Amino acid sequence: MARPKKKSSAARDGELSFGQVVGAFGVDGELRVHLHNRSSTLLHGGGDVVLAGPKGERETVQLMTRGGTGGRVLARVRGVKTPEQAVAWLDWEILIPTSMLPELPDGEFYHHDILRAMVLDDQGKPLGMVTEIHDHGTVEVWVIKTPKGEEVYFPVLLDNLVEVNPALRRIVLKAGVIHCE
Repeated sequence: MARPKKKSSAARDGELSFGQVVGAFGVDGELRVHLHNRSSTLLHGGGDVVLAGPKGERETVQLMTRGGTGGRVLARVRGVKTPEQAVAWLDWEILIPTSMLPELPDGEFYHHDILRAMVLDDQGKPLGMVTEIHDHGTVEVWVIKTPKGEEVYFPVLLDNLVEVNPALRRIVLKAGVIHCE
């Protein structure tokens, strides 16, 4: 069975997809947004972001988010005051500079730091590259594209990791946890 195609992000180097505008809210021009991390408060105080449109257009705006009822996340774009103005942003992607992200403690990393990371086993054998990350709550799953172009789904368990080095975009796994020829 074929997997559905994922929409690619409009993020450029130094940018990260933070979410997407999914609708208008109320009569004052607020937006309903889907954030990849719904609990994020990063933009509660507001910040400059890039909104990237479905046709490739890009606009830097000041965006402020807040929690709404029923787990919704709402946002306000400076200067947008009507529902008609808000609807114009429908389906636009919210991009933030990676420099806006808070520092993480040692041993933790952001997904964008390991996407496209080379994967090796602890014997130095190349296993492939991380092409997707699926976060299912209890166990994260990395999709690793092997040198032959096959996709391997790897459930990330600490016992199988030897090293994750985001700075070098290198991941080392115990030999034998992924079989590829």
